[in-house]
Amino acid sequence: MVAHTVLLDFTVPSSVIVDVEKRSNLKIAIANVLQEHFDSLKPLTESSIDGSFLVLYTGPKGSLITVRGYTEGLITVNIEYYKRDEEEALLDFEQWRYLEADVAMALNSQRSKRLPPVRRGTIYDLYLTLSGRNHSPISS
Repeated sequence: MVAHTVLLDFTVPSSVIVDVEKRSNLKIAIANVLQEHFDSLKPLTESSIDGSFLVLYTGPKGSLITVRGYTEGLITVNIEYYKRDEEEALLDFEQWRYLEADVAMALNSQRSKRLPPVRRGTIYDLYLTLSGRNHSPISS
């Protein structure tokens, strides 16, 4: 039983985020694609942060979907959900690939990237924890 976090990134011209009308169309396009892939998608809240935007949705299996648009032209879509061992994943590998492609096409994205699901709360550590501090100083 672990929480899964799927990370999707898209690059668009910064004017699409900064321009109010273009940003509105962009948010509608993203919502339409998400609705195609997640039938029980419901908007929770929307905020503006220093010219960027943040939209939260709930989806199937108690998922939380965060859409963030940065003024520099980066759009992130983060999907978090809890999965019991015996349950199927929210989407399979191919479906995640299609979701990425569909959002990229709807945004006319210059670049997109889908990262493998991050599994959080596992019994065993799956990831190396890196620190910015050097714990073993080397004397010169």
